[in-house]
Amino acid sequence: MPTLIPSSEDTRVYEINIMYQPDLDQKAEQTLLKEIEQFFSEAKAKILFKDPWSRRGLAYKIKGFSEAKFVVYYLELDPAELRELDNQLRLLKGVLRHLVVIPPKGYEAVSYEEKHQHW
Repeated sequence: MPTLIPSSEDTRVYEINIMYQPDLDQKAEQTLLKEIEQFFSEAKAKILFKDPWSRRGLAYKIKGFSEAKFVVYYLELDPAELRELDNQLRLLKGVLRHLVVIPPKGYEAVSYEEKHQHW
């Protein structure tokens, strides 16, 4: 698993968690993920690691859904591009919620889906 270190002083590593509708068919799900990754490309972000999760239950309903699918991205991105990327994700149909955080220095990305499947 990669240790997340930015390649220059002008960029920062971000963890972006995206929760999306669980009822999308395979083609619609692939289209949604391609659209999300297109937003990353337009923001000149570099995907360092991607961890797609299977369907998981939610603590409370969001937009009528009691389950959702998740994908966790680790990106290297210029902080000036973050606000526009955040707005694009907020407006994207199919995305229920998203969260952007800055992982601590030296953080190592781990595939939690692999651990969940093994468990």
